[in-house]
Amino acid sequence: MTRLVRALFSTRGRLGRVGWWDRLALVGVLFLAQGALASDAGLEFFAGLLGRRPATLALVWGGVAALWIAGVWILVAASLRRLRDRGRPGPYLLAFTLPAIVSAHWLDTHAGAWIGLLGALAWGLIELGILPGGLDEADRR
Repeated sequence: MTRLVRALFSTRGRLGRVGWWDRLALVGVLFLAQGALASDAGLEFFAGLLGRRPATLALVWGGVAALWIAGVWILVAASLRRLRDRGRPGPYLLAFTLPAIVSAHWLDTHAGAWIGLLGALAWGLIELGILPGGLDEADRR
C-alpha cells in the first residue's frame, strides 16, 4: 500500500507519458465519484442510510473534499514528475495552469476567455501527454 501511495502522491522521480495518462484517468474517476457523491441522488442515499442529520451532510461533504484534494494532488504530482522527465523545471507547470485558471474565472463575462482556457489546456495536454520525454525514449530502446 505504501508503494502505491508513494507512486500516486510523491513528486520525486520522473514519469513517462503512459504513467501520466494512467494518473489522469484515475483523477477523472475520482472527480466522477465526487460528482456522484455530491449529487441529489448521492445525498438522498446517504440521508436514507445514515439519517437526516447535520453530521450526515458533513460526512458527505467531507468525502467530496477528500476526493477533490486527492485528485488535485495526484494530478499535480504526476505533472511535476512528467515535466521533470521532459527536462523542464517544476515551476513550468504554472506556465499553462495559471492562464487556464484565470481564463476559467472570466468565462461568464468574456467570450475570449474560452480561447485562453482551451489554448492553455491544449498546451498542457501536448506538453505532458504527447511530447516524448527521457523515459519514453528509454522505452523505445
